Amino acid sequence: GQFFDYQALSFTHGRLDVPPEAVGIEAFVYHGKSYGYWGPFPAFLRLPLAVFGRGPWVGHTARASCLLAAMLTVAAFGGVAHEIALIAGRPFRRRLTLVALLGLVFGSTLLFLLSWSYVFHEVLLWAGALVQISAWLGLRHLRTGSLPALLGAIATAAGAGLTRPTLGYGAILGAALVTGVTALAAWRAAALSGSGSAGSSSCSAWPRPWAWPESCRSPTTMSASTRSARPSNPTR
Repeated sequence: GQFFDYQALSFTHGRLDVPPEAVGIEAFVYHGKSYGYWGPFPAFLRLPLAVFGRGPWVGHTARASCLLAAMLTVAAFGGVAHEIALIAGRPFRRRLTLVALLGLVFGSTLLFLLSWSYVFHEVLLWAGALVQISAWLGLRHLRTGSLPALLGAIATAAGAGLTRPTLGYGAILGAALVTGVTALAAWRAAALSGSGSAGSSSCSAWPRPWAWPESCRSPTTMSASTRSARPSNPTR
């Protein structure tokens, strides 16, 4: 579990290779230099330590890193459940969520991955945590229209891609879909606002597609009073 410690140290010196003992038989050797094939995100987390040079922390951070990733996974899973309940308009059931969290902890590979701070386990834990966080923030953005939540979903999806691409690609696709829905909703709201419909000021707000006011919807779904308030020949 010391690979990412040495990779962080290499980053501070502008290198990508690591000492052969840090990667062992998993190394890719090119021109006499050894490289690992794991995503660099866990090494980025160690940069605050690596900038001070090699010290007693080298070789002793993997367990703490794995534990942190597992804790974030559980917290983000709870956040996903909370956002789904709010979007669905249903009360958040803490007991049911607690049962689901216990199922995640004891019914998945989470405890197994925590049992050994191996480089492969650390990669899987961080990729899973970042995917969960991205999903949580993406749902939060769809519910509230929060721009920081959208940016956070994109950033954590990219982090998952830089940890384990086979998991990260799904998160990146999800973040792209959320961004696409947001862009489409913003374009539609701007178009309706520009048409002079009643309540156009509310249409220009950061949109939530399923929560648009009636005046922001298409003419066929507007009430008679809203349609009558629209100009007969709107300027385009």
